[in-house]
Amino acid sequence: MTLLTYHQRIKNVLSMIAKDDQQSLPYSELLERVRDSMALDLMTPTRGFEKRIRKAVLHERLAHRVKLAVSSNGLLKLTLTLTGVQYFRNFGVLTLYHHDEPSFRKLTVRELRKETQLINDVLAEIRGVIREGYGEQSQAFTDEDIPGIISQLLQKADNLGGQYTKLSSMLAEERKAERALLFAKAQRAVCVAKTVDDNM
Repeated sequence: MTLLTYHQRIKNVLSMIAKDDQQSLPYSELLERVRDSMALDLMTPTRGFEKRIRKAVLHERLAHRVKLAVSSNGLLKLTLTLTGVQYFRNFGVLTLYHHDEPSFRKLTVRELRKETQLINDVLAEIRGVIREGYGEQSQAFTDEDIPGIISQLLQKADNLGGQYTKLSSMLAEERKAERALLFAKAQRAVCVAKTVDDNM
């Protein structure tokens, strides 16, 4: 798996806030999100972590996609410009064209190659997931089987999500009952202690 650069990780963070209809975040939160992204890849920040982040943010500032300013509470805040909001909302989005669309005919050779590479990368990643999940059985699958396999995986994910929600709810109820029991025991202990004190 190709590891992301600091700049790519920052772009991913900014893309997430843009797609969540947010326009700014504290600079410290940006650093934390990049650290979290690295932790998911089992990586630890290097010695020049903050310097590399500043360099990547500077690149985005020079592209007029972000601004840095100190907020009223004295914290450094990163804000997306209008250009940045538009750019990051579409960042990482793969546009598929039908061959009859006029926009498809306007694509340059370079753009066509880029779109083809993106599709191939997505397919390669999906095939990798299927190989991991189905083992030797995956060798019998063709690319035409992928949509059906994805539907099955999504269904399993929904089922697991429902089971997780139910188990979480049951666990919360059990913890609530445990707290109530402990509280009742504590109250009884206080009453006993008070009774002993009164009798002495």
